[in-house]
Amino acid sequence: MAERIPDAILAEIRARISIAEFISAYVALRKTGRNYVGLCPFHSEHTPSFSVNDEGGFFHCFGCGVGGNVFTFLTRIEGISFPEAVRRLAARAGVSLPQAEQDPRAQERARLHKLNALATAYFQRCLWGNAGQVARQYLAGRGLGKEIAQQFRLGFAPSWNSGLARFLAEQGADLEGAAALGLVGKRADGQYYDKFRHRLMFPITDSMGRIVAFGGRLLPMAQESPPTAGQARALPKYLNSPESILYKKGSVLYGLFQAKDAVRRSGRVLVVEG
Repeated sequence: MAERIPDAILAEIRARISIAEFISAYVALRKTGRNYVGLCPFHSEHTPSFSVNDEGGFFHCFGCGVGGNVFTFLTRIEGISFPEAVRRLAARAGVSLPQAEQDPRAQERARLHKLNALATAYFQRCLWGNAGQVARQYLAGRGLGKEIAQQFRLGFAPSWNSGLARFLAEQGADLEGAAALGLVGKRADGQYYDKFRHRLMFPITDSMGRIVAFGGRLLPMAQESPPTAGQARALPKYLNSPESILYKKGSVLYGLFQAKDAVRRSGRVLVVEG
């Protein structure tokens, strides 16, 4: 999406969306006169000071001072950019944004998100297939059941040299893009190989649940073929995706997508070391 969004399009989106109806999906509102009131989702309070004016299309909290329109609310509550909020609200309102299709940056991001989604599907298939027994045993030993593993879309990268690379090639995926994301590497002879091998895979998502990166935890080696001292030094316990146009380490909090509804309901968040 272009950075400059025409005011006429913004006005049309706002006109088609009831801000009170939209916010009520996040905040329990009750009608008081011409406004709707509820507990502010942006700070902890026991007495409602959060007010929504549906006719005017704006909200305001008399407790913390936060206010704005439906775009402001979505950017703050979901932690997304303004253009992303416009895209989501335009889709909800049925307003066309043709410039989004012309923006090469948006196209590139969509293509890379698809690559990460394909890689996640491959890792999940490996985890629950014959190759994933060592990873499933490790999860069981850490007290993590299948429900949690599936909720966080955990996977397994086998020891195979190019399993993911072959899978992506079979799907017609762009391996150069996969290399930019740190999923595969490229040798001097032009052959691609997997960067993540023999690892429990943790997809890292943004606040909308889109996979932007991966963390891979090295699993125990088979007793009959322990690594040499040199190999052990060359294999870090944790291997993470490099930063990319999708992923900036300092801007992503692991687990936020899965936890944000509970955080919003409780008004509390507990942040721990990874």
